[in-house]
Amino acid sequence: MCMSGSLKRLQASVALQGKTSADIRLAVDIAGQKAQVERLTFTDRRKRTLVGVRLNRPVNIAFGNGLSVDNLDLSVLPQGTLTALGSLDGRKLALEARLRDVAINMARLFTDVPVPDGLLNAAIALSGTPSQPRGTLDVSLRNIAFPESDMPPAAVDINGTLQSSALVLNVKTDGMGTSPATGTLSLPLSFSASGASVRNSLKAPAGRLRQAVRTLPVP
Repeated sequence: MCMSGSLKRLQASVALQGKTSADIRLAVDIAGQKAQVERLTFTDRRKRTLVGVRLNRPVNIAFGNGLSVDNLDLSVLPQGTLTALGSLDGRKLALEARLRDVAINMARLFTDVPVPDGLLNAAIALSGTPSQPRGTLDVSLRNIAFPESDMPPAAVDINGTLQSSALVLNVKTDGMGTSPATGTLSLPLSFSASGASVRNSLKAPAGRLRQAVRTLPVP
């Protein structure tokens, strides 16, 4: 680790080499209560494949009154991107984040359990206050299929709405050897300035599956 500069612009860098490697460089303005991450790469070698994250452009962070992150843009290795911006303090919450084209089969690098091919896309948007948040969640799984399987590729869509007292999820599946199936689940939550918690009693799903959803068969 290396540090230099003044309180107005303190330069810090960290480098780690080996199976797990890191390369981080940032400039901190302590008086101005802000920082800029100029470079960030964190990788690990799994089964001869490099996995991790890499910052695509500098990102600004403010920490004077709460915390805010402006235009985070990361590559997810070996495939995919994560972008985000947001702010959080005791009175206001704002977050937008998007995950694009992440390969599902990347999970094979961390487990020997069979994992299908496919692509994951997701987006989340939050607003309101820490004690009364609201927002939306969209998750899309496409071309889900096991290698050498005769089953047609499957798709899953999850659309969620966060309200003051519950997270409502609408789920749709298609291509799993059956006709499309849909279902709705309501998860009761309670919020406070310190975070969220699931209520002790979980109510029945807000809707019923209009058709039985079969799990994807494992070869």
